[in-house]
Amino acid sequence: MQLNFVTFSLRKNSSPKLSASDVQSLPISPGLAPSGRLIAVYGARDGLEVMHEARVAYLGHDYAVVRIDLELETEYLPKGFAVGLDDLPQIEAVLLKKIRPTLAEAMCEELGIPQPGRPREALISAITEDPETINRIWACSAFAHIKCFIWQSEWSFTNAAPKKRQLAAFRALEDITNITVRDF
Repeated sequence: MQLNFVTFSLRKNSSPKLSASDVQSLPISPGLAPSGRLIAVYGARDGLEVMHEARVAYLGHDYAVVRIDLELETEYLPKGFAVGLDDLPQIEAVLLKKIRPTLAEAMCEELGIPQPGRPREALISAITEDPETINRIWACSAFAHIKCFIWQSEWSFTNAAPKKRQLAAFRALEDITNITVRDF
């Protein structure tokens, strides 16, 4: 199954056009993205909205907004992305808002995240508040093979009023099947 993502970069109009080797991360909180991880927007609607937001914000400035499309090929995804503990060994991408409660509880316990009755929300909140939580997840042996985590968070490319977006963190650039830079 192929999953599609979008990330963006800014380029001074006088600079050379970008290539696939110039891919950079998006910040997922007021801080920086987790060290060593590529962050992108998941889904067509969120990608188009963020592109529009960025173009409007930089219209009339000396910058071009460059769209970078990313593809991730996965062997197996359970129906409806409903990942449970039994699915972990064969899963490569995890949509955190769809994981089963038992998996969310296990992840929270492993990471020491308090979870007052809502483990999925607690996990997503921890990632939003501290992006390094993503690296802590990948440091756990049970999750080290997962290529991509996807979650929903308040975020804005231009520091405008944040809106709920589906964001994704990639374990490594090499996991991405295809990178297409749309630098017009």
